[in-house]
Amino acid sequence: MDKRFDEVDVKAAGVRATAGDKDVRVGELTVALRDVTVTGDWAGAKAGSASGTALISYADLTAASDREATVAYGGNGKVKVTGSVKILGRSLTKSVLSTVTVVHGDTLKVRADEVPGSGIPGVEELVRARTDFERPIGLIAGMKVEKVEPRPDGLAVTVTGKDVVLAG
Repeated sequence: MDKRFDEVDVKAAGVRATAGDKDVRVGELTVALRDVTVTGDWAGAKAGSASGTALISYADLTAASDREATVAYGGNGKVKVTGSVKILGRSLTKSVLSTVTVVHGDTLKVRADEVPGSGIPGVEELVRARTDFERPIGLIAGMKVEKVEPRPDGLAVTVTGKDVVLAG
């Protein structure tokens, strides 16, 4: 049987990626592999190039945020980040709509577009300390992060790679 393929489509669930010092669970990874060579006794493969989408749930993104905040879909390509801050001894919970971007191909950045009450001295800094974050994210299945898109079912992360090695 031939061990070379022009293209192979792969769908995997529960793949792990590294985000800083934390593991992030990728709920679903869909990848198109091109110029694929199977190694040994079908125990692994190497693709000349690969591209696909990794879907990270908002619960998994929240767990990786290192903040006392929750992340959810905010509509219109945004995420909603909700966190509590203490102001004058009282706990105040605020939600902000945030933009998610990729920085330098290896970091996810979540930053609030606007902060409610930002006209009050010190409030914006307190809220941003809970809601804004950057999380270095390593390669996902050997592929680099190209872009991110918030969707109702999670954060869709577009990934690409060259000479991607797959273990069996």
